[in-house]
This record gives sequence, structure tokens and C-alpha cells, in this order.
Amino acid sequence: MSAATAYVLRPLERNPPSTPGDALEGAFRIHLSQKELKSQGVASGDLVRLSAPDGFKGYAVAWLASQTNPGNKPIAKVTDLLRDQYQLALTDPVTIEKGVTAKPLKSIQVSLSPSSSDQSTTFSSTDEFLYWVRPALGRASQATYSLHGPA
Repeated sequence: MSAATAYVLRPLERNPPSTPGDALEGAFRIHLSQKELKSQGVASGDLVRLSAPDGFKGYAVAWLASQTNPGNKPIAKVTDLLRDQYQLALTDPVTIEKGVTAKPLKSIQVSLSPSSSDQSTTFSSTDEFLYWVRPALGRASQATYSLHGPA
């Protein structure tokens, strides 16, 4: 991977009028030229970290830009939503680095310690505890999880 390069942000072309303005599909992609993807050691679809001079801003998904960069400058195209969420301006130099690779979860263990300092969270029974915990783990349905109620 090369040394950190400061990219100039440019707005991504707007979606067609038939697409809702708040559509999230592709909203957190950062579009880079093939050369820039290669220089950063990332492929289209990889997770990248975005940083500005004032620190870490967030994560995005590297994506191959649809147009080439004729000026050969380090340019990254992003949506307005991404810029708004991460509080980035088009004038900010943004550093892009390969992000950590996420690994699938194999298990999740949830327990409630009887010596919890937070007394605002008490459950009258294990069933009540499970009632509140199971929906929170609903998105983790691919992983196996065990639930341990209050002692």
C-alpha cells in the first residue's frame, strides 16, 4: 500500500428523477479510478476508512468510478448524503485507507450481571429479559447465540 494520499472530493452524479432522493443504495460508496483503487490496495466493494485533517470521519465502500480522471489528480466522488453524514466539505482533503476486514460472527453471548451498576435496567424474570434481548439479536440470526437471564 502506498503512502497516504489526500483526495479531493467531488459530488457524484445525481440519481435519475425516478429514484427517490433519500435512496440509500450506493449512498456510502466512494468512487475512485481503477488506478487509485490499485494504489490504495483495495478492490471495488472493499471497506475503506475516511479521515480529514481533524480526524477520522467514517467508513465507506470503495467503488470503481464510472468515468476516468483525465487530470490524473487524486479525486474521489461521493454522494451528498455521505458528505452530510460525515460532515465533509468539498474543500476538505480526505485520506482514504483500506479498512479492517469484517469477519462473520460465529457466536454471541449475552448476559446480565446481577451486580450491574445500572439499576434502571432490571427484569422481573428471565422471560422478560429474553423478550427484550431476542429482538436486538434478530439481525444476528445467521450466528448462533446463547442467552443467559438474570441470576
